[in-house]
Amino acid sequence: QTDWIGQTLLDTTHTGEVISVFPNAIMIKSDKNRDIFYSDRAECDGDIADYIIGAKVHFHPEISKRKHANAKKVSRL
Repeated sequence: QTDWIGQTLLDTTHTGEVISVFPNAIMIKSDKNRDIFYSDRAECDGDIADYIIGAKVHFHPEISKRKHANAKKVSRL
């Protein structure tokens, strides 16, 4: 039996760099496509104060009606 399911799943996660920090949100520039993503405090793992400009992060992109797409499940690398 061939494990073809494991071979066909796409990895949609991104890594990126924090480019702006606000009291309740951060902005991230993706390493994959250089797009900008928005993430609110609830989507950041841990205290948002730990996310400083230049910090490398891992996240799941999500389409948004806003100017920038959303970054979900954000964690520091």
